[in-house]
Amino acid sequence: MNTVQKYFRVNPRDMVYVKSIVESYGGLAVLSTLDRQNGIMVWMIPPHRLKETEELIASLKKEVTLEPVDPTQYNPSRGR
Repeated sequence: MNTVQKYFRVNPRDMVYVKSIVESYGGLAVLSTLDRQNGIMVWMIPPHRLKETEELIASLKKEVTLEPVDPTQYNPSRGR
């Protein structure tokens, strides 16, 4: 499946919350934790749900820290 990938840094204590909210939207995006200690997550988003996902991201940013991470600068083996 073709997806758009977005990488974010989340406060580690908020990771479960963010994942549960996103998963409650059924098929909106699949989240995977790359680095639990540093709160790095990747969102795999179907292209046809990108606009809806971006709206959810904007809403979540009002509640939790959700900072974009440049995947070319991130090395999971050493953190950031």
